[in-house]
Amino acid sequence: QLHEIITGHELPDQSSAVSPVQIVLATEPIPEALPSEIVGLLEYLDARGGKQDIFQISAETHQEFGHLISVVKAAEMLNFVDTPKRLVVLEPEGQKFVCGQDSERKIIWRKNLFGFALFQEVHDELQKDPDHEMTRERLIEIITRRLPQENYDRVCDTLVLWARFGDLFGYDENTEKLFLQR
Repeated sequence: QLHEIITGHELPDQSSAVSPVQIVLATEPIPEALPSEIVGLLEYLDARGGKQDIFQISAETHQEFGHLISVVKAAEMLNFVDTPKRLVVLEPEGQKFVCGQDSERKIIWRKNLFGFALFQEVHDELQKDPDHEMTRERLIEIITRRLPQENYDRVCDTLVLWARFGDLFGYDENTEKLFLQR
């Protein structure tokens, strides 16, 4: 019963009539998951025929279950996996990502980031700026306005990591400024 509560709440089995892009554009919090963890999950699934029980993944990878849920949720939001009941299933987009070269992976990742309202807004703001830059403070203002209940520093750090991984934009840690990739 506890399993059903956890997986039913965190990994819903039911699909809605709304498309995944429309759901994500409602500004969901970005799960705290490193790009390398998401890629690792996709490669793990690919090596096991494209699907695996979430509890088996946790046991075999020695991942703390709560954090694994965040990684799976992140992969799902990026349209790389689906989560029917206890299974984590590699979607065609995830398969395409796993089979791609580094440059192809970056293109797929970057394209999928545009399904998130937060990434789209930050990108649009960077486009409007004459220098195509944004301070960390401005990014935190955007995050706080869109996700007031979330830890803005954590969301900011995760957003920067995901965007840098896909070459959507860069971040200079010395000046604490985001910038569009040239």
